[in-house]
Amino acid sequence: MSSDSGSAQNFREMEDGFAAYAASKAALNQSLRHMAAELRRKDDKTTILAMHPGEVATDMANINLGWEVEGIISAEVSVGAMINVITSKGPEHSGTFWTWEDNQYPW
Repeated sequence: MSSDSGSAQNFREMEDGFAAYAASKAALNQSLRHMAAELRRKDDKTTILAMHPGEVATDMANINLGWEVEGIISAEVSVGAMINVITSKGPEHSGTFWTWEDNQYPW
């Protein structure tokens, strides 16, 4: 499970206090890309995806931020949408980053 906060190309500069979180997600994304490339050489049937679940109404989202979070969705909506994305992808998508809305995201 990744986050749009971990994208190096789409830097979210308004996310004050999120440096460690963003860095951990960026590291996850890079590690996932390497893992997908390695597995592709050994097993062309495995698919590894990075997923941004959306802005989900969880305890993690229940904090006082310095900005407005738009488009908050329930966990049920997020999971259902991610299942649709995951089942629509195959080995040719391994090592890529997707949102719950089935949008490919820049690393």
